[in-house]
Amino acid sequence: MRPSPMASMLAGLVLLFALPSGQAAESTELLELKNTILNLVDELVAQGVISADKAADMKQQAALKAREQAAQAAMAQGQVADAAPQAAGTEVVRVPYVPEFVKEEIRAEVRKELSEEVTENVVAVGRAEKWGSRLEFSGDLRLRANGIFQENSNNPTIPDFQAINEAGGAAAAGEDVFLDTNEDTLKGQVRLRLGLEAAVNDTVSVVTRLATGNDTDPTTRNQRLGTYNRQFDIFVDLAYGEWRPDDPWSTQAFTFRGGRLPNPFYASSLLFDDDLTFDGITAAYRGELVDGVDLIANLGGFTLLAEEPNLIDGGTNDKHWWGGQLGLDFDITENLTLAFLGAYYDFLDVVGERNDFNSTSRDWTAPEFIAKGNTVFDIRNDNDPDTQLFALASEFELLNAMIEVDYAGFAPVHVILRGDYVQNIGFDRGDVAERVGVDVSERNTGWFTQLEVGYPKVRSAGQWQVFGGYRYLQRDAVLDSFTDSDFHTGGTDAEGWLIGAYYGIATDLWLRARWLAADEIDGAPAGFASPFVPYAVDVLQIDLNAQF
Repeated sequence: MRPSPMASMLAGLVLLFALPSGQAAESTELLELKNTILNLVDELVAQGVISADKAADMKQQAALKAREQAAQAAMAQGQVADAAPQAAGTEVVRVPYVPEFVKEEIRAEVRKELSEEVTENVVAVGRAEKWGSRLEFSGDLRLRANGIFQENSNNPTIPDFQAINEAGGAAAAGEDVFLDTNEDTLKGQVRLRLGLEAAVNDTVSVVTRLATGNDTDPTTRNQRLGTYNRQFDIFVDLAYGEWRPDDPWSTQAFTFRGGRLPNPFYASSLLFDDDLTFDGITAAYRGELVDGVDLIANLGGFTLLAEEPNLIDGGTNDKHWWGGQLGLDFDITENLTLAFLGAYYDFLDVVGERNDFNSTSRDWTAPEFIAKGNTVFDIRNDNDPDTQLFALASEFELLNAMIEVDYAGFAPVHVILRGDYVQNIGFDRGDVAERVGVDVSERNTGWFTQLEVGYPKVRSAGQWQVFGGYRYLQRDAVLDSFTDSDFHTGGTDAEGWLIGAYYGIATDLWLRARWLAADEIDGAPAGFASPFVPYAVDVLQIDLNAQF
């Protein structure tokens, strides 16, 4: 068995304490070795690896053993200690010869331990503290072939509420007043993201990221290829400060962030699209609760809309949301982990308010982006039949539960099963009916399950993963502007299958292919689209991903 670093240092100290002062002075190499070992002990004390008392005890033990070994060596060779008088309370032990193979063995052992133990720690600290550079660049590029296949029997008169709101009314929207529900399309897309992390000091950093995308749809960063060579739009996707107050050696991890942030919650695309970023502040914690059990906690407050005070109503035209999440991650066995997560999300002032007659003072209550699926109503109140502005009819107060089981008994292949459930407890049938003008059934739950087999992360050549799942999301279970933008081409009120696979081509270069087959569940409430014909759409995506 390999000796421990402490044993190696103790052996080195024994030899060094055994050396006579004159002999050590004649050997520069041994002096360097002695200083290295003593400095290493002092550094371990400074880093908190060993205590000062432990270091002093090590040196004292080494000195005692050195004297014993020197005395034994002298007796074996028929020699005695120098008879010269010594000062009171002092003792000098002289060893006439230290075999070269002993010195070389200790040199090699110390170098080995320094290389394997201390160097690793120094490198880790250097990375954490960003020695030599305070800037770290990163990025990724995704090239996508995206095919959308729609049934000819689909209802052609499903309103496009986003187009109507942007145009100022159904008449102004013209040909865009209805969604395209019958035509197949095949298009190329690109997503580019470039990030920079700058260390302010040991615990504070600033993160920024630029990305392709658009200023209308917050759920995607895709840029369509084939725009007659027009330049891509580039936006600030992330811009936040981060504070990690913990010692990098600590098992307790706190993180605080503020600005334009990545999603801080563990969640599937049932609730939040992968490309969504948020404006606000977050606090996160992960640490060992007991042996084999980690506690996960996330808390965040976010702003959807912040405008000037409303002089008419005397209030502010602001929309906010916040969320809290708690979870436990269990190491059941060496090859089996189990995680439970529960979350609560509350969206404030997102429901629409009908305007007073011939007024537009409450237009701000309409969302700036609507996908499709949520129950909406017209908040305009005038005599013009061609002006409409649609807003959400329901409150959104979400309860979310997730579970993940990870079996690694076939390592490096993992078998992972995920489940996700959400319910909008903010839906009130009476309030919604009063706003809409007709009775609207309570369709406010959703769930998603997925099985993955393969490498947990595909990032190297030859690695692979296959997956399949089922998704069911009712009309008012979540905000349709937050959920996955690919399944059923975005929005809620859809159910269906998804299957796919990853394959690693080279380091940080991989392929992903997905087939998403979805059907509408209920359709819009009576009065919006009649008669109901399920809107069926299949999506094929083939992605080439590069990360740097």
